[in-house]
Amino acid sequence: MRFLVDREKLCEAVMNLSRAVATKATFPVLEGIYMNATSDGLKMMAYNLEIGMTKTIDITCAEEGSIVFKAKLLGDILRSMTDDTVSFEVNDRLVCKIK
Repeated sequence: MRFLVDREKLCEAVMNLSRAVATKATFPVLEGIYMNATSDGLKMMAYNLEIGMTKTIDITCAEEGSIVFKAKLLGDILRSMTDDTVSFEVNDRLVCKIK
C-alpha cells in the first residue's frame, strides 16, 4: 500500500475517529483505525463495540491496500509532522513508513 495525503485532512479525520476508539480494550484491534487505500480515496473506520465511525478522504493512491493503525500513535505522529503532504508506504510484512 502506498499513497500521498494532505496532513491536515488526515489529522482531522484521525482526531474525529479517535472518539470511537477504545482506550483499553480486550481486543487490541479496537484501539486502532482501519485504513483502506483505493483509487476512490482513503476509507477509515473505528469501532469500540458501542459506536462506530467512518470517514473517507481524498488521496493520491499509488498502490492499494489496507492496515489497522493504533489511533493514539498515528495521531501523535501526524501532530509532530510539519510538512503539508504525508507519504504512507506499507510493505508485505506490514512495516509502515510514514514520511
